[in-house]
Amino acid sequence: MTIGAVAALAVPSPAHADPLLDRLVAEAKTVGPDDFAWTRTSKQEQRSGSEVKARTIVERYDPSRPVGQRWTLVSIDGKAPPADDVRDHAKAMKDALVPNYGRVAAYFGAGAQRKPGAKPAYLAAKLPKGALLLGKSDLSASARAEVLVADGPRPFVERLDVVTTKPVRMMLVAKVDRMEATSRYKLMPDGRPVLAEQMSEMHGSMMGKEGSMRTVTTYSDHRAVSPR
Repeated sequence: MTIGAVAALAVPSPAHADPLLDRLVAEAKTVGPDDFAWTRTSKQEQRSGSEVKARTIVERYDPSRPVGQRWTLVSIDGKAPPADDVRDHAKAMKDALVPNYGRVAAYFGAGAQRKPGAKPAYLAAKLPKGALLLGKSDLSASARAEVLVADGPRPFVERLDVVTTKPVRMMLVAKVDRMEATSRYKLMPDGRPVLAEQMSEMHGSMMGKEGSMRTVTTYSDHRAVSPR
């Protein structure tokens, strides 16, 4: 056996040589933001020194509505939102990235390695550009992702974990020291996966003031809009 052949054996197999990963990525690409309407409830807790701010936001996303009217701010802390908040929310969500299961493909389209263990799991040590976005900032080059795959006749990603690997500076005045996020998915009756829950925790600073934010988001009231 040549030295080159030995070296080749030492290199992990590329993602395209893994039929299961190929299937997961291909099927994720068939699920998009226009497939389901849902309600999103986000509970946020922001800490800065001894100051703690908490609020709960409920939104509704419905792709069956005209573009520009798909997002609805339902409530803030259990109350109907003021007109100014409704207007600001509509402006902020105009070009917002709609969370959906299809985003899984963005994390692993560039390749991943299978992790050892009884249950299928994959690690993407480097994320492709545009995979991890925080507002208008792209943190992809400073993060890694892992997925856990649900076994069975219809395999799908049931959990996605993303973590930054180094501090990232944003907009000159802000810095993210560390961010961790977990997304969980479930199967709908028609066999398509949808987001069920997301949890994230971020530590960093703004204008030199250190703080953290923890968010727990649940997705409910899913309604299929496009047929399978």
